[in-house]
Amino acid sequence: MARRLFPDKDWHDFNMRVEADGGYALSMHCHVDPDTPLEEAHRLAEIVETQMRAAFPQLHRVTIHTEPTGHDEEV
Repeated sequence: MARRLFPDKDWHDFNMRVEADGGYALSMHCHVDPDTPLEEAHRLAEIVETQMRAAFPQLHRVTIHTEPTGHDEEV
């Protein structure tokens, strides 16, 4: 769904787990242009989270980590 809403973004590192209440928690990362204002990156994440939770009620938690394109996650 994230790729459908924002196909130009690099969505990656998906992780889903079962929560204690039987629902699901989803975590994912998204590369955004390094010049993207923080508010815009948060808005993008909020749109995706809202749409995913509406489409999948069993999805109780969605965490989206936005990071600038070219950001190296390995230390």
